[in-house]
Amino acid sequence: REELWVVCSQRANLYIWKMDNLRNPIRTIRLPDCTETVSMIHVKKQVWVGGGVTTDKTKGRIYIVNSEKYVLEKELEAPCGAIGALCSAEDRYVLSGTQDSKAVIWKVD
Repeated sequence: REELWVVCSQRANLYIWKMDNLRNPIRTIRLPDCTETVSMIHVKKQVWVGGGVTTDKTKGRIYIVNSEKYVLEKELEAPCGAIGALCSAEDRYVLSGTQDSKAVIWKVD
């Protein structure tokens, strides 16, 4: 769809631009209760944003955004710390790795 999706870690926002007009984003999606973002991955019709450390810095957070409707669908909390990386397995699962070397497997809806 010729869009550019960018996460701004300093503002905890996800910005979406059309490639033919990069002056103003067409959407800004707030990532609530987020202090940091590290990675982003497109899976099926979703964009998963990882990092999102909770404000008490004990748990990681993953935000799932519907890439067609531009809405935040879900927030997942990873009990084992800040998310350092995301990868997709056959568009059925998302694997998240934490900065302290733990992994969590999430099923994609």
